[in-house]
Amino acid sequence: MRKKGAVLIAMGLLLLAAALLLTVYNIWDGHRADQAARQTYQALSALIAPGEETPAAPQTPAGESQPAGEPQPTTEPEPTGETEPTGEPEPTQPSFYAHREMPTLELNGYRYIGTLEVEDMELSLPVMEEWDYDRLRISPCRFAGNVYDDDLVICAHNYPNHFAPLKFAPLGTQIKFTDAEGTTFCYAVTSIDTVGPNDVETMLHGDWDLTLFTCNTNGQTRCAIRCQRVQ
Repeated sequence: MRKKGAVLIAMGLLLLAAALLLTVYNIWDGHRADQAARQTYQALSALIAPGEETPAAPQTPAGESQPAGEPQPTTEPEPTGETEPTGEPEPTQPSFYAHREMPTLELNGYRYIGTLEVEDMELSLPVMEEWDYDRLRISPCRFAGNVYDDDLVICAHNYPNHFAPLKFAPLGTQIKFTDAEGTTFCYAVTSIDTVGPNDVETMLHGDWDLTLFTCNTNGQTRCAIRCQRVQ
C-alpha cells in the first residue's frame, strides 16, 4: 500500500510540474508574441503613408466648369411625345474600391495588408495577408474576404495582447483598420458570437462588414467579434 501511495504521489507531482511548465511557456509565448507584434506594427506604420479617413467613390468637384470650346445648353430639349421607359432603374455607380485586390507591404519576409487599432483596449496590431499557424505566432492574419467588399475576416491567437481582450469588448467599441495605402476604415462592434471550431460557414457568411475571431480559453470553441462599418 505504501508503495502504491508513493507512486500516486509521484504521478501527482509530475502532473503539477507539467502544468507549471505549460503555464510558464504560455506566459513566455504570449510575451514573445506581444513583442513581435509591437515591433512589426511600428515598422509597418512607418511604411504606410497617411491616407483618407473613409473611402469614397470619385466625384466631379462641385462647381467645375465644362471644358472650354464646348457650348453649354441654354434651353431644355423639346419634348418628343415619347414617354420615358418604366423598366428597372439603372444601377448605381459602384464603389471605387469594390472588388479591388488589397495592396500589401513586405516586411521581414512576410506580406501585410495593413494595421488594426482598438484604442479603448490599447491594441495596435499588424495584419498579415495570409494565415497559417506559424504566421499567427507573429501577428493576426487575414482569414478570408476583402476590406473593400465589406467582408473581411481576420483571425488571431488568444494571446493577451492580440485578440484575447476583444472577447470582452463592449458593444459599440470602435475598431480601425488601415490598409497598406493609408486608407482608414472605421467599425463598431455589434455582437460577439460563439461558434464551433470547424464552423467555417457561420464564420464567413452573415451581414457583417468585419469579423475578428480567436479561440476561447477552453480551445473547443471560437469567439467571433462582429463589426459594422461606421462613417
